[in-house]
Amino acid sequence: MKAAHEAAAAMSELATDVRPIPMLTVDVPTGPPGQTRISTTTLLSPSARTIASPATAQETDGEVGEDQPNASSPMDTGRDGFGDNHLVRALGSARLVFQNINTIPDASDDPKQAQLNHWIQSERVDFLLLAELNKFWPAITPTNRWRERASTMAWKGEGFHSAVAYNIHQPRTAHSTTQFGGCSTSAFNEVSHQVRSSGDDSLGRWAWIRLHGRTQGVGQRDLVVISAYRPNPPNDGHQTVWFQHKAHFSRTHRDAEPREAFIKDLSTAINTWRDDGCSIILGIDANDDLSSYSPKSFCFRMSEVGLIEAIQSNHPGSHQATYQRNLRGYPIDRIFATPDVPILAARYYPFDEHVASNHRGLWIDFDLRSLLGGHKPTKSTHVPRRLVMHNKRVVQRYVQLTEQGYMRYNIPGRLSTLGFDVARQQGGITKSQSVRFHRIHADAYTVRRLAEQNCRKLSIGGAEWSPQGQSIRDRITLWRLLLKGRRRCRVSSRKVRRLLLKTNEPLAWKMTTAELETHLTQDLGRY
Repeated sequence: MKAAHEAAAAMSELATDVRPIPMLTVDVPTGPPGQTRISTTTLLSPSARTIASPATAQETDGEVGEDQPNASSPMDTGRDGFGDNHLVRALGSARLVFQNINTIPDASDDPKQAQLNHWIQSERVDFLLLAELNKFWPAITPTNRWRERASTMAWKGEGFHSAVAYNIHQPRTAHSTTQFGGCSTSAFNEVSHQVRSSGDDSLGRWAWIRLHGRTQGVGQRDLVVISAYRPNPPNDGHQTVWFQHKAHFSRTHRDAEPREAFIKDLSTAINTWRDDGCSIILGIDANDDLSSYSPKSFCFRMSEVGLIEAIQSNHPGSHQATYQRNLRGYPIDRIFATPDVPILAARYYPFDEHVASNHRGLWIDFDLRSLLGGHKPTKSTHVPRRLVMHNKRVVQRYVQLTEQGYMRYNIPGRLSTLGFDVARQQGGITKSQSVRFHRIHADAYTVRRLAEQNCRKLSIGGAEWSPQGQSIRDRITLWRLLLKGRRRCRVSSRKVRRLLLKTNEPLAWKMTTAELETHLTQDLGRY
């Protein structure tokens, strides 16, 4: 009972998990197991701070911060990556990732595909842009095609939408599923429900998705997300992307160089979307020096259609090679965007960070909701403490749950046995004993956390609260009450008068029914 009371007092002092964590330790016994005295102390080991279930607690190797990104730091320059920390993500932001995948496997159960799936789910990626899939999709079995793979990347129960581009003009090579080039653009989870249309270039040069935005003035505020792959300069291969495009141009009697035709055709498509009022995000492997802004460079040509480099705008001077065999140090992969796209964070991944490829992955976080014209106020994230020391009933409940948890996982007995083993060897603690100690601590920590979560119920609403959200809810309530009164239903006049003052709409009761319905629709959209 004394140990549980001490644990309760220690837990009440925990404002955050950053502070030292109180835990149980063992005074080395002089007698047999079972006569160990339990006291409290603190432990700063990273593995001891692991909040894991007793069945899944694992040993943690390495020193604090060794090859591990600091989740509290806004910047991450570890290893050979550069940019913002990908573990820190702004509330409500959308994450877009571009990766030259350097050949997608034929089978959906391939380890490389599993790496890609884990990446998308672990970082909760909203937009996935892939280039150089090197796949002739009609030759792939239906169960292994991209749509079926994308369905496994989305979180369970949430949606997805994909557009895949490959060269439909080139016949299949006998007994082969390979076709060099190609790309795909995919939207996952909540953002997939905002997809308005999608499409691809018939030569497999780019694939795009258009998201539906709110009406702004006389036009539509949409977002077009594009993944593109520009062919390499010509070489001796007759199956290369450049040769595919050149052969098609010859058959259609078009006198054009494939790399130059790529820029012209893509610029035409972007101008068409921009004339329609769309914002643009383009992820591309340009196979060109993207640190150059000479008049003939790819970056200069993109600036002519109103695109700027997204990562460069957040981190000026961040020129790093994005291809492993590029010894000149300039990037060939980049993410471009129109200036109205609010970039919140951006980064180059290290090579082979998540998926095996000879290209870096790139990502940006941006405010999709405000970009599409549907900004919502930031909601409060404050969570009240359940364990409060001034409430004796709550403390007793916490102590009871803690004691039950300690007995369930035999915490005192395991500590006693460990202490007896340490005393018997008359030396320092061994590595295996250290692992046992950390696992016991992780179990005890989990027990105390679960006890705190269940020691008291919180009488609060299910919706998170914020001042801006409350003001919108008040307006919605006012419009509904006034409309209810117009239908000759009973309404509290006192409540209506209070809401008229609270919402600063003193003349709302004079509005027509059509005006009230319009205001209600607008505020529901804002909310």
